[in-house]
Order: sequence, then structure tokens, then C-alpha cells
Amino acid sequence: MKNIVLIGMPGSGKSTLGVLLAKFLGYDFVDMDIVIQNATGKKLSEIIEERGNEGFLDVEGEIVSSYQPEGRHPMIIATGGSVVYRERAMDNLRSLGKIVYLSVPCEELEKRLHHLEARGVAIGEGMTFRELYEERRPLYEKYADITVDEAGSSLSDIVELMMQNLGRVFSAEEIYERVWNEEAFAVENTVMVHIRRIREKIEINPKEPKYLKVVWGIGYKMEKI
Repeated sequence: MKNIVLIGMPGSGKSTLGVLLAKFLGYDFVDMDIVIQNATGKKLSEIIEERGNEGFLDVEGEIVSSYQPEGRHPMIIATGGSVVYRERAMDNLRSLGKIVYLSVPCEELEKRLHHLEARGVAIGEGMTFRELYEERRPLYEKYADITVDEAGSSLSDIVELMMQNLGRVFSAEEIYERVWNEEAFAVENTVMVHIRRIREKIEINPKEPKYLKVVWGIGYKMEKI
């Protein structure tokens, strides 16, 4: 299986879900923001402060466009939210693996995010977060091989729950109650949608899953690789 490249807005869960997927699949994990910081010796916020947004995007584009994974293991690659501004960077990422866009509604992202400046988010002076979101969304959609709609979902929570209990069968009701912390009532369809989305991320052929399987009449289980 080729590398998996995660793209999306800040707060969409690229690093969190990337680490979980890497642990489960036995892949290596790399965070391109860390690669940039190691290459420059500076925090992202410091690069933006010194060079401005366009200068930061040039630095990011140059580093990502020349990045080549080390080692022979497949990788989960989490990217910075602004990587889509530089076509040469995206061309390189596309050559490295399948690009998965984690799509999260703006309202949900705003609840998750605080202090954008400290996070090193390249946002124009006077620009609102929603304006940034609307500017970037078409770029994510343009480059994505797969788009995963995470509206109101808890994909990483489901993956983490099942990874910690490999081989154990969970009913749809139990998954729902443990992830959403609500009493389950007619939740089979809700859980099935999330299971399908997880399979799209981790399975070579989601229609013939090797790892996240249905136990007919009972529920779901995660197989150890």
C-alpha cells in the first residue's frame, strides 16, 4: 500500500488521526510541520513573524516539494493546512501517496481552535477564520483523491477504541455509547457510516476489509495486523 497523505484545515485532526492510523497499520508517521521546524530551526510562528505569510508559504513549499521519506516502511504523512498553496509541494505529495482530505465544517473547527498565531497558521491580516476556510476549501477538494466528511464525527475516537481492544467484537450500540457518551437508540446507520469512512482510510480495498471487519449479527472488530 502506498503512503497516505492527510490534508485539511488546522484542527481537522490530521496529526491525531495520523498517529492512530500509523500505530494500527504499522506505518511510520511524519508531521510535515515538524520537518519544516527541524529544517529551519524555528517554530512556524517565528518563520511567519520574520518572513510574513508569503515568505512562510515559500519555505513550506520548498521543503515539502523536495521531501522524500527515509526508510522502506509506508508512511502516514500529516501536512500543514497551508501546503495546498504551492502546487509544486502538492505534486510531490501526490507522487508519494494517496491524498486524503479531512473535511470538517468551519463551525466545528472554530470550536476546536484558539490562538491561531501561536499555532503558526498562515492567515492574512484582517482575514477571518471563515474567510480562510472558504479560500482553502476549493484547494483541498482539488488535490484530494479521497474526501472524508468528518461533520460531527468521532472517527479518531472509534479507531482508538477498537485499536485498544484488538479482536474484541463491539456492537453498534456499544461503540456509539462509548464514543458519543450518549444512550444508544437506533444507531446502527450512524455507526455504519463512520465504519465505512474509517475503512476508506485504512483498507487497501474498503469493500473487502482485512482489518476492520463485520461480525454478522453482532457488531464490528479490529483485526491485528
